[in-house]
Amino acid sequence: MRWIGGTLLAGLALLALTDCSQGTSNTANTAAAAAPPAPAAPLPAWATALIGKSLSATYPSKDGVCVGNVDTLDTTTAPPTLHGWAWDTVGKRPVAQLLVTDGQGDIVGAGESGAARPDVVANRKDVTTPNVGWAASVGTATGDVQVYGVTGTSAVCLLGHMQVGAG
Repeated sequence: MRWIGGTLLAGLALLALTDCSQGTSNTANTAAAAAPPAPAAPLPAWATALIGKSLSATYPSKDGVCVGNVDTLDTTTAPPTLHGWAWDTVGKRPVAQLLVTDGQGDIVGAGESGAARPDVVANRKDVTTPNVGWAASVGTATGDVQVYGVTGTSAVCLLGHMQVGAG
């Protein structure tokens, strides 16, 4: 009986050492095994050079005229993605380009429109096409982020804001 107990004790010790050699706890291993977030839409090429720049320096006029909304935040993508709709009321067309800023007014993300939003057309008679839906990456920002529609070479209009992460 003593030999069986010694073998059992040695086996348990070996098992404990094997688990320790992985450097993480079982809880961490379980979390690491979870599926990673889905990739977000890539940052539009036109926006790459704008990341980190001040919105007010890049687009001095916030006199753009548009209507729209920031509807949802999708945290299942990496980085998180905001969704909404936007309409240029002067140009009478969807706002094609969107910028996301952090609390300091720096550009941290961007997106484009083109998604169908028949609910908007059904509720707003001034919107004449359903392709006003947009998606925009928020990059690594946390806190209150603002979304602006680009309505001209130097003009943007505020569409709304949303709390992202722990900020």
